[in-house]
Amino acid sequence: MHEQLRRAERRGDLDVEVLLRGAERLCGVYELPGARERIAALRGRFRNGKNTTAYYEAKVSGQAEQLANMNKGWMDDDDEDDEEEEPEGESEQWTEDDLRREEEEAREMEAKKKELQARLRAMDKDLGGLMNM
Repeated sequence: MHEQLRRAERRGDLDVEVLLRGAERLCGVYELPGARERIAALRGRFRNGKNTTAYYEAKVSGQAEQLANMNKGWMDDDDEDDEEEEPEGESEQWTEDDLRREEEEAREMEAKKKELQARLRAMDKDLGGLMNM
């Protein structure tokens, strides 16, 4: 069993739910004070982390798609500038404020990403502690 966990850990494909169920089974044999509560808390944190990660991954994917569309439109506009011009006031130009807002949003998302990564590392550490009990 330990060798399987080590191999899975090297591949990076540990199933946290399986580990938590194993820890619960161990508690049935040898009860440690507070272990069941910690397992429940870890399970909740893991689910929350997965949901949050999925949310931000979807958001990043959507923004990447928007960026690709914006870049495509920008590149296509260069070729068509001679053919037709946009009426005054309808052009989509970015202002300094637009750029600042985008940069701030990118910084916020990077901070969220780092926070999520730290939470996942803490969960891994907690799971490692449970496995060593």
